[in-house]
Amino acid sequence: MKKINYIKITFLISFFLLLLSTHESMAGWTVITEDPVKDNGYIALTAINRDSAAVIGIANSAYILKRTDDGGQTWDDMTYTGELLLPLFMTIHFRDQTHGWMGGLGAIYYTEDGLNFSEVQIPGEWFGPIPLTTIRIIKSYSLEDGIAVGDSSSMSGETTRLFLTTNDGGHSWEKIETGINLPINGLDIVDDNHTWMIGANGYDLDGDDWPDRYDTGTIFFSDNRGVEWREVIGGLGYGLQTVDFLDEQRGWVIGTDGSNPKILITQDGGNSWSSIDPGSIGIPSDTDELLYIKLFSMCEIWLIGHRKAGDSIRDLFLHSIDGGNTFVEEFDYEGPSVMFAYDFADRTRGWAGGAYLTLLRYDAETGDPGNDCTFPEGTPVGVTEESEELVEELSPIEEEVLETVEEGFEEAIAEVVEEGGDDADGDTVSGKVSEEGCSCNLIN
Repeated sequence: MKKINYIKITFLISFFLLLLSTHESMAGWTVITEDPVKDNGYIALTAINRDSAAVIGIANSAYILKRTDDGGQTWDDMTYTGELLLPLFMTIHFRDQTHGWMGGLGAIYYTEDGLNFSEVQIPGEWFGPIPLTTIRIIKSYSLEDGIAVGDSSSMSGETTRLFLTTNDGGHSWEKIETGINLPINGLDIVDDNHTWMIGANGYDLDGDDWPDRYDTGTIFFSDNRGVEWREVIGGLGYGLQTVDFLDEQRGWVIGTDGSNPKILITQDGGNSWSSIDPGSIGIPSDTDELLYIKLFSMCEIWLIGHRKAGDSIRDLFLHSIDGGNTFVEEFDYEGPSVMFAYDFADRTRGWAGGAYLTLLRYDAETGDPGNDCTFPEGTPVGVTEESEELVEELSPIEEEVLETVEEGFEEAIAEVVEEGGDDADGDTVSGKVSEEGCSCNLIN
């Protein structure tokens, strides 16, 4: 009878477990899936929790809807039912393991079991069997309450913004009028009383269906779950593309002028903003645009986007553990793909997806840097209008001085008008002073 070498068996088992442990704890970004066909790719993804994620992709002209619950080792198909002949999926969002929403052409889809989605058609005009509305962003405040943002076109060719809310888990959606008609690129929910939204106009100058120039960058704020919005900063000469807030006071907004990144930071709930020079915090000079930002603490921040590579672009993964004062490139993907969809479950697990059905997974390679950092200093950027909070901070003495200056100004104008005086350029000023102020005309 052959003698069993228990020592050898024990060694082999230990070696196998060591390899398995090493594989499970690989640090940094690693490739999970790739596909040789260029036209196949992932267009949206969401991190549900550290082990679970869901992705939307296209392969062989058909949609791929999958989720994993073991960190990407295995994937289950998600299904959908509905009446639309041409479903178009553009965004996906999960509130927890079983409650999620997908949005796209003419409909929003909801699931209550995490795998099977049901269609809810949304308001808007139709061109025959094709709806002319598209949902691009979905976020939730709770299992019941959520907001969706998209575009609504008409038969005449006019395009407006579409804002929808739900309070029954996505079974029905109500259209709300906001007066906003700017393309919306980003939405971040901090809590019920703090929602941030950004947008801009983009212009395709060379016909490649990709914006080459942006303007009218605008930041909006809502304190009632997206029902009403206030413009905080507007009319910027560049576009705003992504937003993330650490808490109700501190947040970053990332934009571009078409060729260079723009960064805005607030630390007082949006009452004041500062513009940061990208080069001063380590962002490479060949950066094309930054499409994703995630603040995990006052110390740890991720910026992800693209860098210029001749006539094409490559992926750019930037990581900071000192509050954004210094960013370091942590991963250089050398495959054929370019990533366009990103999300983190927490600081230890992230995902990126793109062309060729490429899916990347991140596992934390550094210890938690803590929260004892300060954001970089920048150049002040004016808000659209003074907030009520800042006005209320005027002391009684300051208010008295302000009233005195206003009264003196009105008396001086009245005196000039009565005497038919000349202004500094020699033009005669005439008019009248009313209770509301001066209505004056220049007489040449």
